[in-house]
Amino acid sequence: MKKILVVLIVLLGTGFLASAKVSKAEKKALIDFYESTNGVEWVNTWNLETPVSEWYGVKVAGNHVIEIQLFRNNLKGTIPASIGKLQHLRILNVAFNSLTGELPASISQLAKLEILKIEMNRFKGKLPDSFGALGNLKELTAFNNFFSGNIPASLGQLTNLKVLNLSSNSLRGGIPEALGNLANLESLG
Repeated sequence: MKKILVVLIVLLGTGFLASAKVSKAEKKALIDFYESTNGVEWVNTWNLETPVSEWYGVKVAGNHVIEIQLFRNNLKGTIPASIGKLQHLRILNVAFNSLTGELPASISQLAKLEILKIEMNRFKGKLPDSFGALGNLKELTAFNNFFSGNIPASLGQLTNLKVLNLSSNSLRGGIPEALGNLANLESLG
């Protein structure tokens, strides 16, 4: 009886570990992100030899990366275009770091994204017009960056949005009328 119990525990443990394994494409996207943001100098770095589910700030469910929470973690550099391969990502929080460059257009491929926190970095350029494709987005905070240009009217398509903060950037022009479509909006900065 004890042997059967041990075998069952081993099999269940092995099944649990296997369930936390992500695809090669998702792991590569994370490694690209790590390398592009100077991961070796992060406050809490990743041991790339361990399973992805053990990496600081990464949450895995159903064999997919669903969260990246790297708030105030000394990230420097740019977000790579391969971020778009994390198709199951629900939360991306890279706030209060030193990220630069423009946001990759591929970020709009993250159709399941609910929270995008990129505030207090050094992003520049225009906010992508393709943000309107992020239909599940509930929170977009991008304040204290160097974004320029107009506020994209496509943000008016984000009908699930509850929080929108674009303050302290170099945005110009009027507030798009389309933002009036944001019936669930609770906070606007």
